[in-house]
Amino acid sequence: MALGTQTGGSTIRPGSFNGIYAFKPTWGAVTREGLKIYSLMLDTLGLYARSVEDLELLADVLALHDDDNDDNDTRKEQQKAEGVNGMKFALLKNPQDVFPEPGPGSKAAMSKAVVLLVENGAVVEEVDMGCPEFKSLPDWHRCMMATDGQASFLPEYRTHKDKLSDFLVGHVENDGGYTRKARLETLDGTAALRPKVDAVLAGYDALLTPSVPDEAPLGIGSTGSAAFNSIWTALHVPVVNIPGFQGENGLPIGVSLVAPRYRDRHLLRVSGEVGKIFEAQGVGTVR
Repeated sequence: MALGTQTGGSTIRPGSFNGIYAFKPTWGAVTREGLKIYSLMLDTLGLYARSVEDLELLADVLALHDDDNDDNDTRKEQQKAEGVNGMKFALLKNPQDVFPEPGPGSKAAMSKAVVLLVENGAVVEEVDMGCPEFKSLPDWHRCMMATDGQASFLPEYRTHKDKLSDFLVGHVENDGGYTRKARLETLDGTAALRPKVDAVLAGYDALLTPSVPDEAPLGIGSTGSAAFNSIWTALHVPVVNIPGFQGENGLPIGVSLVAPRYRDRHLLRVSGEVGKIFEAQGVGTVR
């Protein structure tokens, strides 16, 4: 087991690259006391483990729970179904609105994941979030992270600028040129969008989405792109990376499940059933 943090995709992305389970809970559900804050509006404590059962142990320790009615409803649903039989999963109808084109490994993983879910009795259907502002999320996330980082790293900038990465120096110096007006639009727009997305996600057991563009990047120059994670971080929803697939070089690739805010335990239970299928019937994982 291990702990991490996610401001963009720094829990889900390495979980995928390493072929393990990774869990980003609902924002604010776990204390951030003791962390160096990057973004007050984005930073979330993340969890890594070899199985969903271990993630559930950590969730118990951290007192993560859904509302009592949610817990009871989920248990009743699971008693009626075996595995994912009868579950309902969503796919973004127009993923190009918020995501770049995934690489061949992630494309294949997503296609195989859909086939496996359907073969095991689940329903998978495309869903439209139904609000044009959903397309603004990638830009809003960048603005939120940069403007929060501008304040968070100012003390280090003033005392040890030479020891900060150029990326963080750019936040403090506002290389992105973000205005206060843009920050207000970002904060207010994202806050208004969250309940709308929750309402759409509530109609499904989970939404299936890529975790990463592809396998881990070559070399140590980059930790990889968070392009497939940042919108969910901004929306504050829980996300689980499910291992079970591999790319062209035989390296791990995961896919993610997403649920509405504060449906963390529900998402873990669904992920446990999905994970059994993907690990057994996918194209391999690292243990």
